[in-house]
Amino acid sequence: MKPKKLYNKWLDWVLGSSKLFYAIKNRKNCYITIIPRPKLSDGYSLNSKNISVPKFAIVVQGKIVEKDSFTKETIKIYKKSFNNPAIIYSSHEGADQPEALKELGSLGVTIVLSPKPTPGPFNINLQITSSVAGLKKAKELGFEYAIKTRSCLLYTSPSPRDRTRSRMPSSA
Repeated sequence: MKPKKLYNKWLDWVLGSSKLFYAIKNRKNCYITIIPRPKLSDGYSLNSKNISVPKFAIVVQGKIVEKDSFTKETIKIYKKSFNNPAIIYSSHEGADQPEALKELGSLGVTIVLSPKPTPGPFNINLQITSSVAGLKKAKELGFEYAIKTRSCLLYTSPSPRDRTRSRMPSSA
């Protein structure tokens, strides 16, 4: 037996006997960080629906994460969290499967695809190009405010909403 398999088997045996680890390990529709995070938008609901912020856009930048429909479900959660904001997905031509882009479009997401630049160190040019294109689209659509995030991140705590509210003037 290979050392890695042996180690995994031993780890499973040691930690598998722990009721806490077993409960975490067998939790199905969430990601485990410090707290459980939902995989699907179906069971997700707002903690507080009385959030007063001006209309703003959320710019989701980067390649679509298709595993577990991560990006799609994240966008659905953002729609619930921020009371159905405008969402702009920004990436590069050829980075995503056309079917995945159609799925996002069916959610009411504005799609922005930029020509692919030379990636640069750590793909910085890809990140800059798609981020700027998404923010420009938000401005073009008339939004005064935008939140930029990445397609591989999911914010579910109230803190992003609270920070958003504290940095924007109250809506009229």
